[in-house]
Parts: sequence; structure tokens; C-alpha cells
Amino acid sequence: MSSPIILAGAFPLEINGIKKRGRFRRAGNGCYEGETGGVSVILAVSGMGEDNAYSTAKKILLLYPDARAYVSAGLSAALVSGLVPGDIVGATEIIETSSGNIYHCAPGLIDSLTKVKCRTGKFAAVSGTIITSAEKKKIADATGAVALDMESGGAARACKDAGIPFIAIRAISDMLDEDLPVDFNLFMDDGKINPTRLIFYLLAHPWKIPALIKLGRNSSLACEKLGEAVESFFSTASIPGGNFMLRVTR
Repeated sequence: MSSPIILAGAFPLEINGIKKRGRFRRAGNGCYEGETGGVSVILAVSGMGEDNAYSTAKKILLLYPDARAYVSAGLSAALVSGLVPGDIVGATEIIETSSGNIYHCAPGLIDSLTKVKCRTGKFAAVSGTIITSAEKKKIADATGAVALDMESGGAARACKDAGIPFIAIRAISDMLDEDLPVDFNLFMDDGKINPTRLIFYLLAHPWKIPALIKLGRNSSLACEKLGEAVESFFSTASIPGGNFMLRVTR
């Protein structure tokens, strides 16, 4: 295959909307090879969190050293009013809240976001699931970011190490003024949700179930919209050439 673009999400759900819009086959190492939007693409699932995103990106970039760019994709929480589930957001830079590092996304990839209906701006990369609206507003005030997620910072750091053009494209699953129905940090095992622990929790807290179902529906909608946006983005993306290095500031 020609030099690919790599796209990684934390969970299979986050790449399903993209996978079904192209022709993909299993390629081993948990990856899928194929084509969408007229370009060669590698799809991968990293698991949740900064460390998983970093290690997955390092591994995949070793497997595909000729990669043209790396895209962190998936779900995101809104940090500004007006963003609703299914809206698409694209990063101009990633603010890693744990370290203070700022990773500036590739200019050519940012320019291509203008061809996709989305809100662009800073992303806040956090180290754990943010549960409450109050927490989101605190992060928004501190960073000026439009959205937050847990994987973009780790992926951006790996791309800096490899000198690979990077960008994050995500879909909103929960709004600024919404609390998550449960604390998902309680059910995580190595970047994955432990379904048994979650089920036992819901059996003990059945009043949480309607809100969790609503979040699931919003997440499914967001992933579908993400697939549409990524396909459009890939069909128009301008990939920087030469010895591009991701710029990092504090």
C-alpha cells in the first residue's frame, strides 16, 4: 500500500464509523489496513488514556515508518457552550494538562479542517475521565480549550518523537453543562472498561441507567458523525512533506 495516514481511537466504537466508510482488512497487531476518502489508512485501537495512546502510537509508527501523518480520533467532551453531541471539533494545538506542554498540530492538516464542518481550537489533554460540569469549566478557564480528551496528548508526544505530522479530530459526546452519569475511572482495567464491575455498579444504582443509555446514544451518534467528517477530511487533506517536526512549547 502507499504511504498511509494512521488513525487511532481509544475504543473500537470510535473507529467503527470510519471503518465502515472504506475497505479495510485485519493487518495484525490490532490494526486494520485499507482506504477511505481516497487515501491509504491504518486504523488502530489504543485503549483509553495518555499512556496507552503514547505506547500505541510509538508501536504503530515503528511498524509503518513511511506514515504521512497521524490522527487521534474519537469522542470528546465540550469545553464551550453551543457544542452538542455529534458536533465535530478539530485541534490547532494540544495542551497537556499534566505537564504544561503544548503540541502544535501540523499547519497543513489544520488548513484542511476548513473543508470539514467543525469547530477548531485548542484541546485539553487530561489524565483521567472528567466527570462533572464544574470540572470541565475549571479546565476550560485554565486552558481556553474548546474540548478535552485523554489520548491526544500521548499521541502528539509520540509524533513529536518520530517527527510525524499530527492532528486530533473528535466528536462531542457530552456537553459543557452535563455531568457524566457514572465515574468511569472506577471501572477501568488497562485502558478498557471492565463490564462486570460496571454491571454490578448499575445493579446497585439502577437510577443511573437512563442517563447512561442517553450517553450511549449520544456517543453512537458522535461516532457516526466522526466517520463522515474523517472521510471528508481525508479526501481533501494536505499532508506536509519534508522533515516536518512537531513544535512543542510550554
